[in-house]
Amino acid sequence: MYKARRVVEVLFLCVFILTIILGKLPLWMGILGLSFILTLIWGRIFCGWFCPVLTCTQIVERYSPLKGNKVPHILLAGYWRWIMLVVFVAGLLWGIIQGQQLPLFVVLVFLGILVVFFLNSPAFHRYICPVGALFSLPARFSRWGFVVNDKCINCLKCQEVCPSNAVHQDNEKVRVENEECLLCLECQHVCPTKAIEYGALK
Repeated sequence: MYKARRVVEVLFLCVFILTIILGKLPLWMGILGLSFILTLIWGRIFCGWFCPVLTCTQIVERYSPLKGNKVPHILLAGYWRWIMLVVFVAGLLWGIIQGQQLPLFVVLVFLGILVVFFLNSPAFHRYICPVGALFSLPARFSRWGFVVNDKCINCLKCQEVCPSNAVHQDNEKVRVENEECLLCLECQHVCPTKAIEYGALK
């Protein structure tokens, strides 16, 4: 599944670039709308499999000399992504009213790259991204997600690689916050005991 996700995210990055070049924003909006519905079933599949921002920022973070910086305290309040969502939606509506296609998604990609380069992935994907904020709403009702089983040895490698700070340890019990999980499968990929399972949630 991990390799399949890698292939799919590259394909959707190409689709994203083509929609921008050809001016086919409605096509990308259709992908967003369909993904929003699918999130109710499988979780944030758009964020982990289709989103061009995650695809680009994973590459950037891998080679950034500044990676590992802490998330600024001002972002931890959690309201910035909702402010960004309001601004983002307002920009889309204004573009529709004016009959123009504003490059909001392109701006979002470059913003994500800059934030991840100078800070880290959670700073953007958890605390800034307006699309992530939007998808976190239906993800609360998702019927599928990640569960950590008894094979877990609390090595916390999963926590280290999670781009959205969705892995937590409570009383020596590791759990995945599926509302914030991007379904990128990074946690599953690095788990030495294969303790992280994706399936129907109780």
